[in-house]
Order: sequence, then C-alpha cells, then structure tokens
Amino acid sequence: MARKFQRSPPVSDGAMHAQLVVFAAIGCVALGGVAFTQELISMQVWAALVIGCLCALLMGPDLDQQGVVWSTGIWYRIPVIGVFLGRAWGLFWSFYAQWVPHRSPVSHSIIGTPIRAAYLVAGLYVVAFVVRSIARELGLDPIGQERVVEMFLEIPREVKLAWLGGLFIGDMTHLLRDGTALRLRNVFR
Repeated sequence: MARKFQRSPPVSDGAMHAQLVVFAAIGCVALGGVAFTQELISMQVWAALVIGCLCALLMGPDLDQQGVVWSTGIWYRIPVIGVFLGRAWGLFWSFYAQWVPHRSPVSHSIIGTPIRAAYLVAGLYVVAFVVRSIARELGLDPIGQERVVEMFLEIPREVKLAWLGGLFIGDMTHLLRDGTALRLRNVFR
C-alpha cells in the first residue's frame, strides 16, 4: 500500500518576494501608463504608485522579524554608506519587530500596510525632531520640524494615496504568496 504524502506549500524567501514585487511594479508601470495616456491620472500619481510598489521591497510584511531580513539587506548593497544605512534601517524597524510577532494578523494581513506606513511617517517625524534639536544645539539653522510637516501636507492627497496603494499592491504579492492575505477576520479575535 503506497503512502500518500501531503504537499506543504512552498516556503518563500526574500528573493522570491522581491521578484513578485518587481513584477507588480512592472504591472503598475504598464497600467499606470495606460491610465496616464488616457488622462485618468497625473504623472505624479503614476510615479507615486510605482514608487509605493517598489517601497514594498524595503517595507514588506517580514519587517516583523528580528535580525537582518532580506529587505534590510538591500541597503548593504549600496557602496560606502550601505552598512550604515542597513544597520540604521534594521534598528529603526527592530522596535516594530518587537511589537509585532512574525506572520501575525497585524503584519501579514491587509491592515499591515497602513500600520507600517504610519510607523514610517511617525519615525521620520521623530528623526526630524532629533536632527532639528541637535542642529539647534550646534547653533545651526535647520529647516524646522514644522516645515517638514508642511512639506508632507503639501503633497496632494491623491499622490499620498497612490503611494499607499502601490505599497499595498507590493504587500499583496507577499501576502498572497504566503497565503495570509485574507486574515483580517483573525485580527479582532
């Protein structure tokens, strides 16, 4: 009597997720190009959509893991300053990784994208505050924290939403590959 083995789903690694995100970004370029030529969206919205999708390479759901993940390793490939950027990016997301367990419904569901986007914006605001404070102590006249907030607010809402939509598209490739895309129902249990 032959034994039947149950196949488990293939395990995805960072490189596989990155390939899927790049394919999704190419799709955003193509579909956005059609929408732009039909004058349905502006060039800024189109660019924000593609950039948002590519940001999923750096801000994917696996940032909930401790240590160096594939997306953090991207920074290490940059000559001269890559190690510094990689370590800074890893440190920045380490607090998120401590708060969110790996593959939890918070990180690996449709609500993970806006949570990571809010974490990034809040973190950038804190960095702007620290840089401003240090610059003032050194007697420099940096652009103020208020100006950073003003610059963010001056970005049209549709551009911000296109960036978030692109990030969501990139994240969905990851979540669909992991089989966790529709786990929202588990978040509030």
